[in-house]
Amino acid sequence: MSGVRSLTTSAALAALIAAGLAGCQSTDTGKAPAPPPAPPAKPAAISTPAAPGLPVVDDGISPCENFFLHACSVWNKANPIPADQPRWGSFNKLADDNLALLHDELEKLAAHPTPESQRVGDFYAACMDEKGIEARGLAPLRPWLDRINGLKGKKGLSKLLIDLHMAGVNAFHRVGQQQDYKDATQVIAGVYQGGLGLPDKPYYFRDDDKSKQQRAAYVAHIQKMMELAGQKDAAARAQTVMRVETQLADASMDRTTMREPENRYHLKTFAELQALDPAINWTAYIHGAGLKPPATLNVSNPDFMKRESALIHSLSLDDIKTYLTWRTLSAYADWLPDAFVQENFNFYERTMRGAKEMKPRWKRCVSATDNALGEDLGKYFVARAFGPEKKARMLQMVADIRRSLDETFPR
Repeated sequence: MSGVRSLTTSAALAALIAAGLAGCQSTDTGKAPAPPPAPPAKPAAISTPAAPGLPVVDDGISPCENFFLHACSVWNKANPIPADQPRWGSFNKLADDNLALLHDELEKLAAHPTPESQRVGDFYAACMDEKGIEARGLAPLRPWLDRINGLKGKKGLSKLLIDLHMAGVNAFHRVGQQQDYKDATQVIAGVYQGGLGLPDKPYYFRDDDKSKQQRAAYVAHIQKMMELAGQKDAAARAQTVMRVETQLADASMDRTTMREPENRYHLKTFAELQALDPAINWTAYIHGAGLKPPATLNVSNPDFMKRESALIHSLSLDDIKTYLTWRTLSAYADWLPDAFVQENFNFYERTMRGAKEMKPRWKRCVSATDNALGEDLGKYFVARAFGPEKKARMLQMVADIRRSLDETFPR
């Protein structure tokens, strides 16, 4: 559905742009230009397109003066940004509508489980069980926190780190799989920079007032989360985390640099990775994931791996434990008791993104279920959203678009 929506939106927008720009073009006839006509009076009412679904433009705003408002002001006025959203557009609205549909389906599945649907229904119901979450407190996370606190030496870091990564904790680096940029027939392993709590490298170094305020708010957020978790010396621990992350950020590429694929493609042998980052026992790390060491892999940022190794060697064991504790708390904050959820929202959504209100619990739980069990949940979405009559409608729409394109751009 998203592909079809994208195509129809693009076609409509292309037509809109063509019509708007046509009004801004001039033709050189070799004659002296005629005096410009008097500007037309602005219409009192906003026109609407003949065909439903096409963009509604504002004829009171000239596309030559402000094309964005000409094309979008009607939609923007009719669709103010919801309080629980930092931004809003047609695709955000589409996603929100889909969440409402999935919510309806999940409520039914949780209330009337079958052997086929029980896993999806149970996951959603567990997420919605706020009383149970409050009663359990940090107990579900305690095994991870105890393992971190029980780390006896840096030799044990590799096994702990892969277990944390497999559990969704972003600490130090990240690993995954990708297409080989130079041989798209191959899927290869990749090792990437990671371990940051702020969005990108510049957030740690920009010197403007807003960035300074964001860094101060981040340190205060870490301290508050540590206090909620019962960690002693929370203020000092927050400073330790910021120091570690700043060094990781300094070794990282920023987003602009990473836009160039060549900058993040460095095919290495497994032995070369071990030489780049000897602080990690990569054989033990890979075995911890139940895998065999690959012959080659993409080391996205070799300099990051070198500097990660130097950083791990320089940090005390207590500093490593503090950093890993924070990364674990941060990874699971949205699913802990409400005090953690509220604090996480206040920093990441309110301070960093400008949202005014937290999304309702059901939206967060529907998204979590979709992320964790998307293949299971997807079939219920398809059955509801794409029944036989809607499939026929979509196929007809695609055929209409193809015919229109063939007429507009004949071969």
